[in-house]
Amino acid sequence: MNRAERRRKKKTGGNAASNLSLTEGENSYPKEHALSNLQVIDLAVQNYRTGDSRRAENICQQILKTDPNHPEALNLLAVISSSNNKHEIALELVAKVIFIKPNYVEAHNNLGTFLRKLERIDEAIVSFKEAIQLAPDFAVAHNNLGSALNEIGKKDEALKHLHRALKINPNYTDAHSNLGAVLKDLGRFEEAIVYYDRVDTRYTRAKKLECLLALERYEDFYKNLKNMIDEDENDIRAAAISAFASQQLCRADPHPFCQNPMEFIHVYKGLMSSGNNNVSLHKLINEVKNHAEIWEPTGKTTN
Repeated sequence: MNRAERRRKKKTGGNAASNLSLTEGENSYPKEHALSNLQVIDLAVQNYRTGDSRRAENICQQILKTDPNHPEALNLLAVISSSNNKHEIALELVAKVIFIKPNYVEAHNNLGTFLRKLERIDEAIVSFKEAIQLAPDFAVAHNNLGSALNEIGKKDEALKHLHRALKINPNYTDAHSNLGAVLKDLGRFEEAIVYYDRVDTRYTRAKKLECLLALERYEDFYKNLKNMIDEDENDIRAAAISAFASQQLCRADPHPFCQNPMEFIHVYKGLMSSGNNNVSLHKLINEVKNHAEIWEPTGKTTN
């Protein structure tokens, strides 16, 4: 091996997978356009982020043919699997990544995300904390940990991590939204509105409506509601809170989505007759009649 060859080997890392030419199948590229591992992974990530997860997956699989233990390719495959609701497969892949590369911060964070999707919240929290231990300024992990802690009622600790995420990245929209959610749960509605306004999405605008309603700022509530209706009259979340507010305040519902919900209720003859001995049905009807309306139990109604 001459000096030039040694320099090339040092530059590429000296392994067969460090210089890949995508020349097979639908992901083929001209052979002369050889790409480094980093470039190929970046290409796969770009495809995934633009919605072409199939192509991203194929690129990862091609990398793994040459290097079966490539941590970045395995990690991206795990993310793709999770996005396709294959969470158990995602867990297996990311566990392999962490075994290969224990200090891979993003993999620990992804493991927490996958565990949370499987409602294994305590394990998810451990993974997020491990990511933060490896990288104390990793804003994504602080945000995810804060959101997870809020889910199990540890509001004060959740606030700490969400504030930390925003100190690291002041423009982190998810952290603003999650911080608004914690403050809203704590009844600190005015503060929650400040953070919701910094995001200004359909979701946060609807959450702001809930805060305004709780504060009895009805004029602001209906002003903001009108803006949401003007923007999208098919916004289901806005329609739901509009109907709830109108019922609670004994006011006409300004949202055009469903002016008369009773039109969708059909009562069949004999359902409530004395001859109908369906005990379970009668219990259900009586429970519904006696059930007090509350706004949006967590995870049970609109999203």
